[in-house]
Amino acid sequence: MSKNLTLCNEHKSFRLELVRALINDATINPLKRTTRSEGQSQVEKEAENKKARVFENFKLPLSRFVGNDHFPEYNERRACLWCRYIRKKENKPALQNPPQSNIWCSKCDVALCCNKERSCFKDFHTLED
Repeated sequence: MSKNLTLCNEHKSFRLELVRALINDATINPLKRTTRSEGQSQVEKEAENKKARVFENFKLPLSRFVGNDHFPEYNERRACLWCRYIRKKENKPALQNPPQSNIWCSKCDVALCCNKERSCFKDFHTLED
């Protein structure tokens, strides 16, 4: 029994020593550490300049269902992602001039129609493919 207690105390002192060493190292050498979200935002910024392409195996992002901070905002005119996706899903040929929209989702960063003919903004965020 005393042997187990001794091992436990040794393990505890080892962990404390390790934690102190890590904290000391971090305060002496304060390097900028990147998180996954920072890395993803960099990728998103690079993808921001590229037009979203809808191919045969294109998958809509699941993040469109997450959160309640998807707001329409005015941006440059681009082809509506939902209209292109629906045409591809129904095996219809792509239009030479697909429906264009200045309305973008602030979180998803995609152009979506929102007018009296189509409500792609709502459909994109509520309908499952």
